[in-house]
This record gives sequence, structure tokens and C-alpha cells, in this order.
Amino acid sequence: MLMEKKSCNIRELANYLKVSPSTVSRVMNNSKGAISPMTRKRVLDAAKMLNYSPNINAQRFFSKRTNVVGLVIPSNDKDGDYILEDPHLMRVISSLGTELRKYSIHMLLLFADEAFIAEKQYLDHFRGKHIDSLLIWGCQLDETYHEDLRAHGFPYLFVGNVPKNKDGVNYVACDYLSSSIKITRLLIEGGAQKLLFLEGCHNISASDTQKQGVLSAMKETGLSEDSLSIMYGDFKKESGRKTALSLLKDKTKLPDAILTGNNTMAIGILEIFKEQAPELIDKIKIASLDTDTENLQGTALSAKTDDVKLGELAVETIIELTKNKGIKVVKLVENKIIKGL
Repeated sequence: MLMEKKSCNIRELANYLKVSPSTVSRVMNNSKGAISPMTRKRVLDAAKMLNYSPNINAQRFFSKRTNVVGLVIPSNDKDGDYILEDPHLMRVISSLGTELRKYSIHMLLLFADEAFIAEKQYLDHFRGKHIDSLLIWGCQLDETYHEDLRAHGFPYLFVGNVPKNKDGVNYVACDYLSSSIKITRLLIEGGAQKLLFLEGCHNISASDTQKQGVLSAMKETGLSEDSLSIMYGDFKKESGRKTALSLLKDKTKLPDAILTGNNTMAIGILEIFKEQAPELIDKIKIASLDTDTENLQGTALSAKTDDVKLGELAVETIIELTKNKGIKVVKLVENKIIKGL
């Protein structure tokens, strides 16, 4: 049975070579200095032979970079849901990981629970040199802890949703405003005069931006705001089903078109229509303002987000912010408009 070779630390390696620890450090970190080629070779050969293992905490303490990016996501305690079941987040994380590996950067997953915010643990991660920068996913409109990050000059970037006061805030996001305007205009130009918007969540910027897009398109086309009804869901299929059941209680007040905050709620509506009022499937146009598939059967229009592109852009931007502290960055990823099948 092979025994694992015991490693040595920097002092043990220096004692073996009869040189100073600083000399070993300069060689192992490839630092500039008066180190002869012979000494450099002796240190590298001995480090390999003695299985030298650097102290990662010491490296981080004395260096300017940790090569670690933090990713903050909502905690299950706060949202009451299993956040890691969010397909958008899973694709973004996969994209982040792929891109970060290209730069030999690691990712530390953090949860924005009550203690994380109240105890300002996000600052501790910077001060303790656990991370170089922070990506924030799933921010709600009323969150403000990013103001501490900005005040201390720590690099941060919102990915997807942003706080209500986004002036001076760094973020990359999907362009829900443009895609919501386009889809709403197409519905109105196709004859829809009575619209229903089923909002996914009242406290995130994506939903707020979608609603702004719907209202902007109505204004541009001369359709009164009185022609829009708003109902509230939670992005889940069941809330779409409940909305459809509510509409069927009085068929004299049905809308011409329904815009949903995501495809899951649209599926819920379509299920009820198919079960209880199949004649409405062709009569009422259903559009999803956020979908993760190009094959959403039954919808007239949908806006497909590019989560992979969002992740790639986030990595590019957070590296830019880490190198150039103090700059302000806002970047949007275009959504693809898909006509239903």
C-alpha cells in the first residue's frame, strides 16, 4: 500500500536549502529579484523532492489577489423556496464556472441569509481576503447592503436583478424592457385591446422592468392604461393555474392577450384552458416575457433569455471591475423574441 508523501512548509524547505524563507518565497512566486539561476533551480528541485505545500492563507495575506470570486444568492430561509432549483441560476452558475476556469479563478458560493446581512459578513469576506470581488444574484428591490460595498471600494456586480435605486450600481442583466416592449407591441398590432399582465414577483427588478415595458408599448401604440389588468403570481405553474381559474369565473371579462412573467406560469394557464375551456387557446393570445426554451407550445410569443451569455458577461465585467476599481458598469443581454408554435 502506497503511503501519501508528507509535505513540507516554507521554513522547512528553507532550512533544508540553508537559505532564507524570503528566497524560497520569491522563487515559488516567480518574483523579480536578484535570484541566481542556480539558486532558483535548487529551490524548485528541492520543493518537488520534499513535496513543498504553500500555505494558502499566508499567500492570500501577503498577496493582493485571492483569485476567488464570491457569488451571493438568496437563502432558502428568506425566500421559502429551494433557490438552487431555479433553472436560470443553474445555467448562470455553469456559465460562470466555465468562464472563471479560463482565468484560473475559483468561485465561493455564499447565501444572503439574515446573519449575512445583519452582521455584514460580506465585508468580512473582503477584509479576510477570502474573495477579490462579489457577484450578487437574486437581489430584491429593497436591498441596500451593496451601499457598504461601494463605500468601501470593494468590487461587486449585480447579475440579473438590481436594487430599486440603481443609480451608480454595477450590473449585468437581461434586457427585459426592450423584449417586453416588442412583445406587447406585436400583440397590440395583432388586434389585442384588453391585456392582462401576470406578474411573477412584485419585489424584483425583472418583474418591474417587464411591467414598464408593457406600459411603454401601450403608450407608444395609443392604448390606454385602463386596458391593462395586473394579477400577481409567484413564477410557479400553480399560480398560472389559479389565474386561469379566476378568469374562467366570468368569461365576459376575458382579456384578448395574457402576458406572463415567465414560461412556467404560462404553462399553468394553458393547462387549465386545455382542461376546462379549450376554445380559449386560439382566442386568447398568451405571451411569456421570460422563457428558457424555444419550444413553448401554445404561446403566441416569448422572450428567451441567454443565461450562458449573461454568465460570460458577468465574468468579463467583474474582472474589469477588479482591475479598475471605481468604474461604473451597466451591460444588457438581448432577449430573443420567439413566435409560438
